[in-house]
Amino acid sequence: MSSSTFKSCPGLGPLSNGVFEYQKQNTLVSDKDGRLRYTALSRRILCLPLETLAEIFERCLPDIDFVCPSPTQAPLVLCGVCHQWREVALSTPTLWCSLEINLSLSGEACWDAYAYICLTWLSRIRKASLSISILLSRPLKWPERVRPLLEAIAGMSAQWRVIKFNPALVDPQLLFPKTASAPLHFPFLEKVVCTNNTQFNDLLPFTNAPRLRELCTFSSIALPEDFPWAQLAAFSARAASLSSSFAVLDRAVDLVKLHLRIGVDDVSSIPTSIVSLDSLQHLSITALAVAEDMLSVTPMSILRRLKTPTLKHLTLRHNREEEYPADYSPFFSWITRSAVQLHSLVLFHIPVSEDTLVTCLKAVPSLVELQLKPLHDINLDTLFAQLTVISFLPRLKSMLCEFSYEARSDPNILAKALRWRWDSVDIAKLHLFSILKWHSADYFQVIRAELSRLQEEGMELYFGHHPTASHHALSVLRAS
Repeated sequence: MSSSTFKSCPGLGPLSNGVFEYQKQNTLVSDKDGRLRYTALSRRILCLPLETLAEIFERCLPDIDFVCPSPTQAPLVLCGVCHQWREVALSTPTLWCSLEINLSLSGEACWDAYAYICLTWLSRIRKASLSISILLSRPLKWPERVRPLLEAIAGMSAQWRVIKFNPALVDPQLLFPKTASAPLHFPFLEKVVCTNNTQFNDLLPFTNAPRLRELCTFSSIALPEDFPWAQLAAFSARAASLSSSFAVLDRAVDLVKLHLRIGVDDVSSIPTSIVSLDSLQHLSITALAVAEDMLSVTPMSILRRLKTPTLKHLTLRHNREEEYPADYSPFFSWITRSAVQLHSLVLFHIPVSEDTLVTCLKAVPSLVELQLKPLHDINLDTLFAQLTVISFLPRLKSMLCEFSYEARSDPNILAKALRWRWDSVDIAKLHLFSILKWHSADYFQVIRAELSRLQEEGMELYFGHHPTASHHALSVLRAS
């Protein structure tokens, strides 16, 4: 076949045998000295196949659950580059399959323009699955003007993949209209989030959802027999009653993730029988105490009623920084007797002494990630000294400590422990170490040279702020 058969074309670009002349354009750039100048820009991107360009666009989407329409973020920002990008973006349904709608906007004129944007956005989805979040912080001022948008969302219920809404403020009848025909069908629905279901405690609309795997609720919920409990892999309940939560656990026996935020409840409402969750790997229990004399349930009250042989990640939290009459000694006794191979452990505002904590951690040598926020002052030297013992947490790679007080200890013990954990060849390297809310700069000044060397060798060290916080974490060198 002659070379003349392969003509240069925009679709092939540099992959063709012919000589291709790239289209040129000028762009404004900034020099090192801050001065602006024009320079020629090769528009090689025009040579990409449209399918490849569309895939690149998908990777430009924000890494969030729901995309909020913004002219500075994909996909809208892609439509303003050139005609070709606009055409590709508007014809790629997967760019528009996630949307966060805020119904709390004020001003009718503003709402009309916003509703038009949302409706146009939804029209671009075509037959793709939809992840939709409906935000509303206060009752609607003009429900009739919002109705067309909610009806459009309801009309796409067969395409829902994720739905998040507040049924206390958004009329469920608009999203789940009752008709005399067949019940609603959700063939692609995977996750349901009810941010406040105090006015919507019936899950009947979702009984026909063969792909539903995750359910997040607020307060108590009704438990229809035909709801697909057995197919759930994740369940989260915020401020739900214990009786309702355990009723769910009796049905959702194949859970992999479970998050319970328990409010004021009586311990007698916890069933005495043991619930077996043989597939559970992630467990988080948070106690929401209101007053000392009202708290009778602790995370341990629930944990002792669960059988979790495959548990890997455990979080126990209490949302009160003050003292409270809760006995957590059963937890430390339980974990020392348990055969679970934990990968991560979080203890947040759990009252514990340093000796009890060390005994507890010795019972879980499988730990890779540890996060601690003690309720009151403990002797950190006891804990840090254990880090130089080869049998103490030999797989630990990440350790985060947070204190609501100014912790005190010998800085040389900490420096020795970190150096030993970094240099030892018989155990895992401690790659990340962080202490939050520790305000004593003089403490680190004593060991600054050693900490600087560890940081230069690759250990991540943070003091003062969490490394994943929105603001830039302060390194040990800046903290000094």
